[in-house]
Amino acid sequence: MKIPCKVFRFKINNVKLLVFVGYRFDEPFEMHTIKEVDYLLSSNIKSGFVIYAKNSNNEDRYDFQYLDKDGYHVTIEGVSRFGYIKDKMVTVLLRNGLSFKVILEILEEFDEEEYGSFELNLARKKVLLKK
Repeated sequence: MKIPCKVFRFKINNVKLLVFVGYRFDEPFEMHTIKEVDYLLSSNIKSGFVIYAKNSNNEDRYDFQYLDKDGYHVTIEGVSRFGYIKDKMVTVLLRNGLSFKVILEILEEFDEEEYGSFELNLARKKVLLKK
């Protein structure tokens, strides 16, 4: 499966993050977060595709793919490999049709020291709003 996605960037507790939000039927469908330091991704890359794949051990993984300025496909494999609990939870909530407001209320229950102001950054960047 290959679905369009948007790329968002923000910083929590001095850690720069890349958030990939996949869209299906013009609605947010899934989310994957990685530390920006682990990947070289130009700041002008704002969109691309999330691709469902299998790794060599036949385990599920999600990749991010975009077109570079010369029209070549560039793929970052394994953007789901960190398996952040919030990513998994948000993805499940999105796939079950919960509203952005309800998702933010659920995220607010997490310990802010451990997770930083993740939900505030999602809200500020309007990450989970329509395309």
